[in-house]
Amino acid sequence: MSTLNQIQEKKHQYERAILLAFIGYGLSLILGAMLFISWIFIIGLVPVLLGSLVVHYFSLKSLKLTKHAFLIQVLKPKIEARFKEGRYQPKQGFDSSFFTDHETLKLYDGYLSEHLIRGEIKGFPFTMAYVSIDKHVEKFKRQQVIPSFRGKVMDIVFTLPFKYDSECLHPEHPSRRKRSKKLDPLAFHEDYLVDGLELSKVKEMYAPSILEKMTELMDKYEGFAVHFKYNHMVVYIDDYTNLVDLSWRQPIDEHIYDSIDHLFKDIESLVNTVLQTKSMFA
Repeated sequence: MSTLNQIQEKKHQYERAILLAFIGYGLSLILGAMLFISWIFIIGLVPVLLGSLVVHYFSLKSLKLTKHAFLIQVLKPKIEARFKEGRYQPKQGFDSSFFTDHETLKLYDGYLSEHLIRGEIKGFPFTMAYVSIDKHVEKFKRQQVIPSFRGKVMDIVFTLPFKYDSECLHPEHPSRRKRSKKLDPLAFHEDYLVDGLELSKVKEMYAPSILEKMTELMDKYEGFAVHFKYNHMVVYIDDYTNLVDLSWRQPIDEHIYDSIDHLFKDIESLVNTVLQTKSMFA
C-alpha cells in the first residue's frame, strides 16, 4: 500500500509528464509549420510527436490509477471508520430517481453523481454524494450546456415524520441576506420558504434555534438549501465543488478528508438542533 506522500508525489509526477507531452505537441506543430519546406527537419520532428503521444497516454492512465489508489487506500478507510456502518463508493452516486421522488431538483439532459457515502448521523441513516445536473439550451442557433446544479446532496432519514413539508432556499438576491440575520420569522418566511408555507405554520415549525442554525449554514455555504419531506431532511449545497476534489495540481493531502469532516460536523449540528426542537415533528 502506498503512503499519502507517495501518492501525492506520483500525482504531481504524472501531471508534469502530461504537461511536458503538451509542450512536445506544441513544439512539433510550431516547428513543423515553420520548417515545412525542409522534409529532413519534418522527419526529425516525428519522433518528438510520437514520444509526446506515448508519454501523454501512459501518464494520463497512471494519473487515473494514482487518484483511484488515494480514494481506495487512504480516503475510503478514513470515511468508513468515521461513521457507524459507514460505506464509501467513489464511482457510484445517487440514482436519478432520487430527485424524481423528492421533486426538488429538475433533471435535465446531463446527469452525473459520484462519491457516494452512507452511514449514520446521531443514529439516523444518511446518504451523501456529489451531483452535477446540466441542461442544454439553444443560443444563437448553437447548443450550449448550462449547469443547473453542481454540488453536494445529503439525505438524512429520521424516525418520526416532520409536521410540515417545506423547502428552505437561499434568497436569490444577495442584498436580502442581511434581513435573515435578525432571525425574524416573517423575514425568514418571505426570503427562504418558497413553497408557500403559511406564516403561522412557519412560527410553529421553526423555532429560533432552527432559524439561527439554518441562517448560519446559509451564510457559510454557497447555495445552501434544506428540504423537509415526510421524514427526510435533504440538504443541498450548490457550490460547484465536488465532494472530493482531485483536479489538476490539487494536492492530495489531509485537507481533502478535513473538508469532508467539517461538512459532516456542520450537518451534525443541524441534526442536533432539529432533534432538540420538538415542534419540528408531527
